[in-house]
Parts: sequence; structure tokens; C-alpha cells
Amino acid sequence: MGNKLYVGNLPYSVRDGDLEQAFGAFGAVTSAKVMMERDTGRSKGFGFVEMGSDAEAQAAIEGMNGQPMGGRSLVVPAGDLRLAAHRIADDIYEQLTGEKGVFATRIAYVNKTGRKYTLLVADGAIYGINPALYSKLPYDTARDFVPVSLLLSGPTLVVAHPSLPAKNAREVIALAKAKPGVLTFASAGHGTPPHMAGELFKSLAKIDILHIPYKGAAPVTVDLLAGQVQMASMGLPPAMPYAKSGRLRVLGVSSTKRLALLSQVPTIAEAGVPGYSAPTWTGLVAPPGTPRAIVDKLNATANKLFQSKDFEEKFARVGDELAGGTPEDFAKTIKTDLAKWKDVVERSGAKLE
Repeated sequence: MGNKLYVGNLPYSVRDGDLEQAFGAFGAVTSAKVMMERDTGRSKGFGFVEMGSDAEAQAAIEGMNGQPMGGRSLVVPAGDLRLAAHRIADDIYEQLTGEKGVFATRIAYVNKTGRKYTLLVADGAIYGINPALYSKLPYDTARDFVPVSLLLSGPTLVVAHPSLPAKNAREVIALAKAKPGVLTFASAGHGTPPHMAGELFKSLAKIDILHIPYKGAAPVTVDLLAGQVQMASMGLPPAMPYAKSGRLRVLGVSSTKRLALLSQVPTIAEAGVPGYSAPTWTGLVAPPGTPRAIVDKLNATANKLFQSKDFEEKFARVGDELAGGTPEDFAKTIKTDLAKWKDVVERSGAKLE
């Protein structure tokens, strides 16, 4: 898992010393850093803590999630998919400009002519789920973004509290059909990717399980560990410590193929739900009107980075896969997701205003 942790949902008043003091209750803190905006000096609302050992990092994850740091903190290993994508974007920026990236959702690339292009690192929820969920959005996926490259793809795990009398997705389906509307699955909120993944599972398996929405991922983890809810979708890094300790049971993998890190766990499709696929992904897009030459240069830089074996192994350790491909490949992924999630929203009635 590693001993470096990402800490999110931080109040803007929290500083390095506050993190060090809070996490010090779980072991030696090697470093604690709240990320600050370069221009204003204000907190970005997240930070990183490095513990002295993997065991201490796991203890901090279990002890700090959902606990007050002035709010409900979110603590996950620093290999989280979205953070990894931001790092890739920073590496692309550095390759192009020779300067260090800004480790943020948006990165600015200024070409030799002096024109500035603001690039966006965003996930499948922005491209695929939100347009299906919301009647009105301040952006149009097809009109306002020019696909550059898919960056990373990462699986989610369907996990359960050990008290659930089902050891895999096939047994969950049988149990749900015997007791319709009784089993529960939790998500970080209505319309979030874990909610949509659960609705896709319900639709394809033709079962009735009860969705319990929470306000964020941290309280989902707390209640799932306590057995207050029975199932949830979780990313690989935050789920693994609990799976290894036996506090959660992994029922299946959301991707189309098994994971090297969990080769014994079948995919949801293998376990009786043909066609199921709900991995998370992130990609890089440019603003409308960006010249094709600029798009191709950005895409080539990304793909060159992805050819590095060390780069690939770094992300594989936390279950992430480097994606790459052409801008057209990425556009096809977006189009496929739009159609899939539109169908799920229509079937589930999950539409939001």
C-alpha cells in the first residue's frame, strides 16, 4: 500500500502542524504538508502525510477517516487514481515546457507562439455520468472539450461487510432475488460514480437492492466497516487494507479483466453479470478550437511517457493502468460512456435537476 497518505476534505484553516498532531496518534509522522495555492497562499483543502511504516499508515486510514479535522476527513493512500492523473498531467507539462507542473485539475500550456491553452484533467463522471444525470449543465461534453488522451483507468471493487452471507457477486444476486429490496449498497451520494455503478449492477442482474446515499466517501467507509450497510463500491487503494485485514470482503472487480493484485477475485461480468463494466478513468482535454497540431503534440507527449516501464510499474502497484491511445480512441470512450450512463439513468430514474 505504501506509507504516504492523501488527506482530503480539509478545512482551509488546517495547517501542517495540525496534520502532524492528528496523525501522530497513529505512529511516527515523517512529514505532513497541506497544499497551498501558489498565488494566494490559501489552502487547497487537501494535503499529504507520510507515516513511518505501512502498518502505521493503515492504522491512520482506519482511525482518521470520517473523523473531525474541522470536518469529515478523507484519508486514502496517495496512489488514488485522480491524484495519479494529475501527476501525469504535471509530467506532460514538464516535458513540454521544462518547468514543474502545478499539481492541479487545470494546467496551463503556453506554446512557442505565446498562445495559452488551459487543459483540464477530469474523470468519467464529468464526461459520461453528469450529462446523463442533469437536465442543465454549464458545459456540453461534445462541444466544449477536445479529447487529447485517456490517461488512466482504474478498477473499483465491490466490497461487503463480512456479515453478508455472500462470498461473491453470483451469491449476492441469488440472495437479492430471494429477498428483494432487503440488501443495501452505499454510495458517496446520489448520482456519484459508485451509485451509478450500483444501478448498473442492479439493472443488468435484474435485482432489487436498496441504495443508501451518504454525503461523501468517508462516512460510507465508517458505516460499511461497522456493518450499518452491507455493500459498496470502493477504489482499490482505500479498500485493500480492509480486505487484507478481513474487515471487508471483496465480491468482484468492476473492470473487464481480473487484476494482477487480486487475481483470485473474478470480475463482476465473470461472476454472473455479462456486460458489466464500470471502471473509473481520467483523461486530458483541451478547449474548443485547439489546433490539431497542438492536440497531437500533447497526445504524443502523453504516449511517450506511457512507454516507460518504471512509469507503468509505479501505477500498477496500486491497480491503475496507463491508457494512452489516440484522441479518437478517447473520443470513442467518452461516446460509449455517455450512451451507457444515459441508459442506466433512464432505467433507474436517477435523474437530477
